[in-house]
Amino acid sequence: MERKQCHVCYAWFENEASHVRHNDQYPSGCKEHYTCFQMELNYNHACDQAHTHCFVFGCKTKYAEGYWPDRDIEEHVYYAHTPNKG
Repeated sequence: MERKQCHVCYAWFENEASHVRHNDQYPSGCKEHYTCFQMELNYNHACDQAHTHCFVFGCKTKYAEGYWPDRDIEEHVYYAHTPNKG
């Protein structure tokens, strides 16, 4: 069997099924901080860790590139990427 590694938190999984379960359980994350989490925690992560751009996978807004003040990123993540918040 071939082990799989998460491209965000770098955890290793014994097989593809375990890796898929990890991705299902933690569909969001931050490559900069090597951590995976539930989408509901996007805003919490934005507040707990400083960011200069949006860390949410697939974000196509202006906040995904360049350097932005941390407070701008927090607000963006709150309204655009945190379920039941925006």
